[in-house]
Amino acid sequence: MRLVSDLPIRQLTPFASITAGTGSREPPAPTGREDGVPVYAGPGWVGGRLRQVESRRARQGYLLKIEAAGEFEISGDGTRVGRRQPVESEAPGEDVAAAVLGPCLVLALALRGVWCLHASAVSSGGSAVALAGESGCGKSTLAVALTTRGAGRRRIADDLLAVKLEDGVVKALPRYPQPGAMALSQALAEGPGEVDLAALYLLEPAGAAVESRELTRRQAALALVRQTMAARLFDSELQARHLDFCAETAGCLPVRGLRFPRRPAALPSMTATIIAALTGS
Repeated sequence: MRLVSDLPIRQLTPFASITAGTGSREPPAPTGREDGVPVYAGPGWVGGRLRQVESRRARQGYLLKIEAAGEFEISGDGTRVGRRQPVESEAPGEDVAAAVLGPCLVLALALRGVWCLHASAVSSGGSAVALAGESGCGKSTLAVALTTRGAGRRRIADDLLAVKLEDGVVKALPRYPQPGAMALSQALAEGPGEVDLAALYLLEPAGAAVESRELTRRQAALALVRQTMAARLFDSELQARHLDFCAETAGCLPVRGLRFPRRPAALPSMTATIIAALTGS
């Protein structure tokens, strides 16, 4: 996917060398001034804080209104994102960048069959393991521990992992710009475009010992539904496509619950469990 902007968005700086000077410019296709059919109106986590978000389904795509960032149009095929109001200053505010690289891009990718999970991920060779869970459950801490306790492993996502299902194989797409992780984004820009996802762990900080358990297909599908970002912005048609993805993925991707106590001493056992899945041992 190629992103073109009249405004500098610092989060995309590491990726500039990939797309600079390629192809021709095409402005976002306007949907007109129609209001569209309401899909969602309420709070949403954008740019590190809760904001009021509105999603509407229009004839040619989606309309998003995001507090402090403005109104945006996403074409129905997910190939174009445009801002309705002109931006007065040369440099975009962090609010605009957060909206574009958050709900706008997540929705555009969903329209193209790529879904964004609230997850960190670590790769080794040509495969990866995803670490999903609620904010503050330890995803980033565990990902860092996995990469610092062994050679050949690298983080490919800090908090947001783009995935797709292709011929029965779940692919992780590491080049999504990571919010607030510029150094990681720089490394991802120079890495592979996709890797096979070997397993997904749902982190559950509870209990007195480290315990890994295989989720049933139904439990796995529900976990994928809950961990998909911005799903509340989807209309009924896109929701149906998303549910199909979750059901199919639950049948071909091992999804495990990982319970653990909240103490540093649990990290070696947790990393050993995940390394075994990553290496197939």
